[in-house]
Amino acid sequence: MGRNRLKSIKNWYLTSRSEYQAAGAGIGAAWRETLGKNFPPSTLLYIAGLVDERAKVEIEVTAFVAAAQDVAR
Repeated sequence: MGRNRLKSIKNWYLTSRSEYQAAGAGIGAAWRETLGKNFPPSTLLYIAGLVDERAKVEIEVTAFVAAAQDVAR
């Protein structure tokens, strides 16, 4: 059985530029592990806050899982 790949378009809303930059290597590794070499378009926005005051990031995703044979094309 082939491996399915996640394809997505993301909008990132972050409350702390410094925390994001400090975690950059880990975020990059997770991004590559999840999405491989083909990065989908994304928008990253720094904002003053989110509705839940405890939240530091919100990621908006539109996604589907393509069958392995579709990814190979």
